[in-house]
Amino acid sequence: MRILTIFKIQSKQFLRSKMAVFWVVLFPVLLMLLFGYVFSDVGETKYRLGVQLKDEGEMGEALLQVINQTGAFEVTMISHEKDPREAMEEEDLYVVLVIPDGFSQNLTTSLMEGGNRSVNVTVIYDPGRSDSGAEVGLLQAILSDFNMGISGGRNLVGMETVASLKERHKYIDFFTPGLISMAVMTSSLFTAVSVNTEYRQKGILKKLATTPIKPWEWVGGIILYILFTTLLATVAILAVGVGLFSLKVDLNLYLPLFVILDVLTFAGIGMIIGRWVREAQSADAAANAVMFPMMFLSGIFWPIEMMPHFLQVIAHLLPLYYMGEGLRDAMVYGRYSDASVNALIVLVMALVFFAIGALTTKLREE
Repeated sequence: MRILTIFKIQSKQFLRSKMAVFWVVLFPVLLMLLFGYVFSDVGETKYRLGVQLKDEGEMGEALLQVINQTGAFEVTMISHEKDPREAMEEEDLYVVLVIPDGFSQNLTTSLMEGGNRSVNVTVIYDPGRSDSGAEVGLLQAILSDFNMGISGGRNLVGMETVASLKERHKYIDFFTPGLISMAVMTSSLFTAVSVNTEYRQKGILKKLATTPIKPWEWVGGIILYILFTTLLATVAILAVGVGLFSLKVDLNLYLPLFVILDVLTFAGIGMIIGRWVREAQSADAAANAVMFPMMFLSGIFWPIEMMPHFLQVIAHLLPLYYMGEGLRDAMVYGRYSDASVNALIVLVMALVFFAIGALTTKLREE
């Protein structure tokens, strides 16, 4: 009986706690739905591969036919005159296979000479895309099968891999801008939520209403505090990246610009949540419900192109997506015009969310 009594007491406390119910039941369900939709069609998804066939012989056509027969790629043909890197940007491709002029002739000559000389194809890939490595690996496996078919397994056809950027970058270089955006989002959102809800529950906001301090001064002080903490987080991320992983990014004025816009956007969202969710525990759960889906849907950990179309549409509505893309454009690709467009989009979102959050923060009504 005592065991049942303890069970009933704990169960009632659990059901009364909105935060506990969220973390134990709703949050795992939310992640299951999210990852289920993201990865439900991964096994059926075809990679998009650009192929530039400069060779006019039979071997080049045979290799292209083998690639098509695997069913793993949706092949986009690129004209001989086109620069493969330009085609990658125009066609939104992550990997391009270049079969060079004279491929058939050189391969036939090598076969006649006993296979002592290898003939290379060139694979140009975007190292900023996490799934480009899988595409390159799949192409390597296809080449192994092709070699098996024409020479019994000797490596007559080799692969030369070339990064699509002039400067060779590692995946950490592309991951870091997204990580900075995510860290700033987390700090801004949770600080704005926790401060407002905690101070309301403790009656501190009511006491502040009796002082000369104005709401805009209160909001301004909180924003300065968030900027300070996010600055520390950004510096720490960059220091670890440079010190341990030889991080190579361009540190320019877009970095502080996006950090400021990030803070304003998510501090505004946090103030909105803190205003309408009365309990601190419930506010934390609401903040998590906003943060986690945005974190996983915004292209921070994997390209949004691998997600179902309707999730890609949702991703393009999220401010974190434009922050991550804008920082990558400025810090890695050097596409400053694209970074400016992303900054403008985030600026509009920041103005909307921050204005709503600031206007709903009224000390005398707490």
